[in-house]
Amino acid sequence: MLLLMHHPADRPAQPIGSGGAPTVEVPVVTGPTILGPPSRPAPAAPRARRRGPLLAVVAVVAVLGAVLAWRLLGGPDEQPGAWGGHENGRLPPAELCPLPGAPAHRLRCDAAAAYGRLAASYRARFGTRLCITDSYRPFETQVAAAEAKPDLAAKPGTSNHGWALAVDLCGGANDFGTRQHRWLQANAGRHGWRQPSWAAKGGARPEPWHWEFGDLS
Repeated sequence: MLLLMHHPADRPAQPIGSGGAPTVEVPVVTGPTILGPPSRPAPAAPRARRRGPLLAVVAVVAVLGAVLAWRLLGGPDEQPGAWGGHENGRLPPAELCPLPGAPAHRLRCDAAAAYGRLAASYRARFGTRLCITDSYRPFETQVAAAEAKPDLAAKPGTSNHGWALAVDLCGGANDFGTRQHRWLQANAGRHGWRQPSWAAKGGARPEPWHWEFGDLS
């Protein structure tokens, strides 16, 4: 803190008196002037926080909400196996892959690769090729199956065969309790395949031959 002292001579004298009386000059003495630290400008208002991360969170929540609403309100005809923006039973052939060891059958490519691993493991155990009767089922084929087996075939447009994510097996795997079927129950899951609860023994529509890729419940 800086103190500045003013000498009496620094200020003009003030006259005292009136009329013709002699004037006596009385010097004005001022005290020290105290100078504080230099003033600082007021801090600028904080910048508005960027809204990018917040908008990203809002977008993610919106997407999750839409998916949840689809799952809750979609109804029984909405299939969780839907993929690629296509319709059930109307998948482009270019997006399907032939099955290893069964090139006449096709599935979604990741399902086809998983089937190949399952079939190789099956062959190593039993020494025979995994028997298959059905895979991807176009919509027209689903209609024909429903007409031929109305009590067994799924409603056209709702089968996971129509999403290229299901197979029907044979050669012993098509019966409950066989060595082949017991082996599939114990090992198919390691390759991404499972039998849905409705097709299992005691299920709503038992089909020991029916297996699906991924969690499609």
